[in-house]
Amino acid sequence: MNKYELPSVHRVSTVIKEFSSQAQFLVISHREENIVNADRIYGVSMQQSGITDIFSVDLEDEAKQLLDLEDSPNLIEGL
Repeated sequence: MNKYELPSVHRVSTVIKEFSSQAQFLVISHREENIVNADRIYGVSMQQSGITDIFSVDLEDEAKQLLDLEDSPNLIEGL
């Protein structure tokens, strides 16, 4: 990404976040800022020829689980 694209990516990401309580947005992007500002991300991959896997991740739930792991040092040591 060049220095001219960064401000526009940030503006788009900010507008989407601002209006997300009023509407749903489906953004197809590889831009890190768009991904980290999302509530949920979806992925599509093809590990085997002809077989498509679709997955989703709720970023808020994942963040809570990571915080729970940090609060449980015994669980981390067992990994």
